[in-house]
Amino acid sequence: MQVTYLLHGRRHELSVGETDDLAELCARVEKELRTAHAELADAPHLAQKVVDGLLNALSTDGEEADLGEVA
Repeated sequence: MQVTYLLHGRRHELSVGETDDLAELCARVEKELRTAHAELADAPHLAQKVVDGLLNALSTDGEEADLGEVA
């Protein structure tokens, strides 16, 4: 699955492997974002943004999820 997101207005893209486990997918994406961007390491809202974005993508059988602005 391709995940796109904005961080301070700049678009970023992340590729995560395929899985049928939503919890695992959310954990992967959240970990990648927290690792890649130091300012997100302690962001309490990040988990909710990830879950919302992935659920929206999966509800439309999408291969791509857009999380919007995550900062």
